[in-house]
Amino acid sequence: MKTRHLLGFIPALTLLLSGCNSFRMPYYPDSEKYLIGNQEYDTNIAYLDVHWISGKVTLIEDIDINGVKLEENSEGLNDKERVHSYLDTSSNYLSVKFFESNYYVSNFDSSKKHLTITYNPEEIVSVSLKLTSGYIEGDEINASSVSLEITSGKVKVNKINTTHFTSEVTSGEVEINELNASEATAHLTSGRFSVEKANVLTFNAKMTSGTANVKFDTLGKGNIEATSGKISVKLPDEGGKVRASKTSGSINVHRENYHIIDGVYTFGTGLSELDIKITSGKIDLY
Repeated sequence: MKTRHLLGFIPALTLLLSGCNSFRMPYYPDSEKYLIGNQEYDTNIAYLDVHWISGKVTLIEDIDINGVKLEENSEGLNDKERVHSYLDTSSNYLSVKFFESNYYVSNFDSSKKHLTITYNPEEIVSVSLKLTSGYIEGDEINASSVSLEITSGKVKVNKINTTHFTSEVTSGEVEINELNASEATAHLTSGRFSVEKANVLTFNAKMTSGTANVKFDTLGKGNIEATSGKISVKLPDEGGKVRASKTSGSINVHRENYHIIDGVYTFGTGLSELDIKITSGKIDLY
């Protein structure tokens, strides 16, 4: 039976995808090895590395294909502006770039750039997504390591299954419906980090400002540190212990049947442990 995961959502993306701006693709090595435009590689990749500047990327996992397909809406684009990709067959590492290396363009309509990457995930070890602005969407990502690096824009994924998860957000938004990971790390300068359903053994987050909203179905140990912003955490149903502290702001508990001793909130009989420290802002516990 065919299994196909379409990483496709259709939210309102007008602000993320439209508008004419100036863009420069940073220099990247071995640029002469990159192929231009739509490509089909017949090798199942182990590493997927995507660096996108603006526009949109859709990821599709399909176990019934062999290799990878890159399909871009390239109408009105010259060769320097089309997707560039290089597959290192010695390591099965696929690098995908927004433009030609070091290419600059002014007054560019980023809505023209919509790339769909369809790949067989059976040998995937690592997925790395770097987004300057724009939008990356996916239904399911399965890899030993998944990393997100966002300057602005939004990454939205329905489900991530991984051992090591990392997220670096300068500004913008990460929205994950379900995250299953042994280790999860999130750094947030500004913007928003949201997980609707998290199953993790260890969770660590550091925030300068912004909003973090994480709902744990299972949690071993976790730590969240913030200078300012809003932190919303839901513990597993069986509860756990939360050591919460603030310099200014508020700590709000939205759950019944708990007690506090020396700044430690104990909920139910759960074994989860979470430390939260914020200098200024708001903490909501569920």
